[in-house]
Amino acid sequence: MATTRRADRSDIPRLIDITVSMHDAINGPHPHGPWIQACAEEFEDRFANDPTFAAFVTETDDAGVVAFASGEIRRRFPGPTALRPVFGYALIGGTDPRHRRQGHMTASWRALLDYFVEHGCGRVSIFSSQQAESMHRALGFERHEGWPVPMNWYADT
Repeated sequence: MATTRRADRSDIPRLIDITVSMHDAINGPHPHGPWIQACAEEFEDRFANDPTFAAFVTETDDAGVVAFASGEIRRRFPGPTALRPVFGYALIGGTDPRHRRQGHMTASWRALLDYFVEHGCGRVSIFSSQQAESMHRALGFERHEGWPVPMNWYADT
């Protein structure tokens, strides 16, 4: 049987394992280098210090945590199609490869979406991978044709 609950710091090792497998499934495999420790440190910091951050895990009796979804609440200025200044922003999530296509990821996302609604979010934004797009569409996410292409700026590191 699967259950979904709010994640906490004790879940970080499994969140990292699932994050690595998610990145590898999208465009990997990737070398296991410093990025993994940096990700663990970011999870640690978010759980300890960021009240806008939330993560939900789905776990099974036999395997423990098998999926998670995370996001943050952001404040923005209202606009013509988003009157509420509070919205959710999905960050990262994934499913253990041995437990995919069993509804565990969907359960984690539903819990996160419920959390966002409970905290006044009128909109939730996500950048979905191709692998997860059909699940996100089933949850009600829509791709906005004509929306500006995401752009990035990188500082020299």
